[in-house]
Amino acid sequence: MENQPDGNYITHLPREVTKLVIRGNLPLLKAWRIYLGISLRDAAEKSGLDADFFSVMENNENMFSEELKKIAQALGVNVDLLVDIDPIKDQPDIYC
Repeated sequence: MENQPDGNYITHLPREVTKLVIRGNLPLLKAWRIYLGISLRDAAEKSGLDADFFSVMENNENMFSEELKKIAQALGVNVDLLVDIDPIKDQPDIYC
């Protein structure tokens, strides 16, 4: 899954990503990559970053803004969706 058919970026947080973060205890960027079915190497290549550096970014809460923008563009996701997650606000029914 990449950019939407109309060329726009994904602008909502899918329930599956939230589940990967909460139940799978995954960092948000890694959860997105897995949800989108993109390998780490492919995601790094699409964003113009070294795979090792991408891995560090993927597992780090304090990401660098310029690189994060490249990653968001490569994944076809709004950059705000890679930064923070509030499971109570975004997906309240996940705890039911």
